[in-house]
Amino acid sequence: MPKIIINDVEMYYELKGSGFPLVMIMGFAGNIDWWPYKFIKELSKRYQVLLFDTRGTGKTQDKGIIYSMPLLARDTISLMDKLGIEQAHLFGISMGGLIAQEMVLRYPVRFKKLILASTSCGLRHGTLVSFDRLKFWLKYPFDSRIRSRSLMTNIFFSQKYLNQKMESEEKRKKTVSRRLLIHDTPIKTKLKQMTGIFFCDTFCRLPQITSQTLIITGTKDFMVPHKNSTILAERILSTKLVKLKDHGHALIGESPEKVSSIILDFLSGNTES
Repeated sequence: MPKIIINDVEMYYELKGSGFPLVMIMGFAGNIDWWPYKFIKELSKRYQVLLFDTRGTGKTQDKGIIYSMPLLARDTISLMDKLGIEQAHLFGISMGGLIAQEMVLRYPVRFKKLILASTSCGLRHGTLVSFDRLKFWLKYPFDSRIRSRSLMTNIFFSQKYLNQKMESEEKRKKTVSRRLLIHDTPIKTKLKQMTGIFFCDTFCRLPQITSQTLIITGTKDFMVPHKNSTILAERILSTKLVKLKDHGHALIGESPEKVSSIILDFLSGNTES
């Protein structure tokens, strides 16, 4: 299993495919196991895809310090340095999108194109979830019932996806939730990530992003409402915004081939679709 010392932690990573590098950053509480197989398979046909577990998740160590998006951005840049990746495209989903924004703002020459999915510019200037949903997230680290497989599956995915009849709803929930709980992220790491998310704010700096940017959101995203993507698109100068109708927060899991096709078209220069 490939591991490498990055800053103060031993980090787990994987490389898939060949070609120009595409760095992938997973979201809150996630790790390599969360990436849908079909999604990564399509991307790795044309790019060298770098996947990794952020500090404290999956098979990567946690040294017990406070987390911030700049810290996680430095970890990712250090990983690229150790692997000899001088320049890459960058994809971030959910919290990974917050990290990705910090990366292109702090290290602009290292990245050609940026893809942000299901994310925001931070809580201060973003569109918040409903008050009930906010209370849900404040309780999340402390209430095991909230972290249950069934409930989390319902939050990540749209109801339309869960109700599809290609397989039973119960089978779909069990399959998805089983993958989400491989190497389940410790509560202490989730609390540190939540703290980092709470203090993240890129709103005023977004016009400084020079990378051509693709923003993807689902219209039924109840974790990070799609209006946040509109805010990002209005603030980043060179942007294409794609809204996927009836998709939830985990849109890469709902439509892995469709989303990968949108990304590949964008990276190849085809921005008409």
